[in-house]
Amino acid sequence: MAFYLFAPPILRMTRLNRTQQRRKGVQREAENGFTLIELLVVIAIIGILASIVFTATKTVRVKARDARRIADLRQMANALELYSFAHDNYPPDAPAACDTSKGTSNWVIGVWDCAQPTGNYWDAAWLAQLDSDLIARLAVDPLNKDEYYYMYEPVSVGQYQFGVLCPSNICAYILSAKLEDSGSKYANPECNQCHPDHNYCVSGGGALLNTSC
Repeated sequence: MAFYLFAPPILRMTRLNRTQQRRKGVQREAENGFTLIELLVVIAIIGILASIVFTATKTVRVKARDARRIADLRQMANALELYSFAHDNYPPDAPAACDTSKGTSNWVIGVWDCAQPTGNYWDAAWLAQLDSDLIARLAVDPLNKDEYYYMYEPVSVGQYQFGVLCPSNICAYILSAKLEDSGSKYANPECNQCHPDHNYCVSGGGALLNTSC
């Protein structure tokens, strides 16, 4: 301190300028940097934007899968109608009762367990009934698991089902699937009474939707 007091004026001014410059540099760094609150606000905004993008992407994917389900069932229905025109009959049901894109179901505790398929009648025999020039590939649900699968339910000979009685041939059917968007304008809850969880159906041969299985 004593040295500073008795130092030449030029030296004292030089040290004072350096001290002021350091203070200004620290002040500029503080002004140019982010405070903790500002960083938290930025992180929160990024999180909100990411959530919005994720939700929008999920919605788009759901709508895309539902659009494919609708197109698949309509394509199969067209093939079935062409088959019926050529053979005066629709393809038969699976040997077991629940013919789905996941396979053929098994008998469990008094009911056909559609969720636990054991066979592959959908591809092995169902497709074999349709000529390859009618449909190149038998579609499966985009997810094809749990309750999301395609189901074919024909009305067999002598059977009264979906408001139709077939006296001598397999004369009617319902194809069904479950749309993920239950609020879709195409959704028709319980349209297939054989599988009420499904909410989109295409029928042929006069089979009535939302009618007793």
